[in-house]
Amino acid sequence: MCGFIFYLSKKNIEISEKKNLKNVAKLIRHRGPDFQKTLSKKNIFAYHCRLSIQDLNKRSNQPFFSKDNRFMLLFNGEIYNFKDLKKKLKKKYNFITSSDTEVVMATYLVFGEKFLSKLSGMYSILIYDFKLKKVILARDPFGQKPLYYFSDKQSLLISSEIKPIQKFKRLKINKNEASNYFLNNNFANKRKTIIDKVLQIEAGELVKINKNIKIKTQKYFSKSDLDLRKIKSKNFS
Repeated sequence: MCGFIFYLSKKNIEISEKKNLKNVAKLIRHRGPDFQKTLSKKNIFAYHCRLSIQDLNKRSNQPFFSKDNRFMLLFNGEIYNFKDLKKKLKKKYNFITSSDTEVVMATYLVFGEKFLSKLSGMYSILIYDFKLKKVILARDPFGQKPLYYFSDKQSLLISSEIKPIQKFKRLKINKNEASNYFLNNNFANKRKTIIDKVLQIEAGELVKINKNIKIKTQKYFSKSDLDLRKIKSKNFS
């Protein structure tokens, strides 16, 4: 289990905001006791806490960057087929780690937004494009790894847990939604959460956010895809 926080603002982040972001980041430190790192730029703040499983070397720590430093990856989860993917990608990408984290990055660089169809596992993923100032978010098809966000006209805050968002933005519990939330066992497919204005990336969803913090969501995986895979597997058995 790992965790991450990402904050994007249309204006430069103030010193007081950075201090507050560092404080709320401590709320998810338990998710990754082996290594913690923050990245702070003019209008971006990123934090990742790592539970080291694949490739214990510090070279696999996050935030993880592409070799040209254009893309930044924040990743929580496990890619089950990363070794097979790595073998297929070796002709197009020169690996420097033995982690599934780098395989996620390489898969995105080679296949673009279609990279999710190549991954098998449980994950929440954030990729930031420094050139286009674009954010890509994704959650695994069954919603095993959580991912939450808050956005307004001026900023975007993403977190592996709700607590940092709630505290940073001083948001209240939505009592009406809370009762519905606990009565509904299918948490992964529910957009709203028990905290007012905090939303959840749904299972099997790809989210694209541009520099103006305009959000577009789309499903890259559905139950019908799963049924189709079952049909194909029967045909080849």
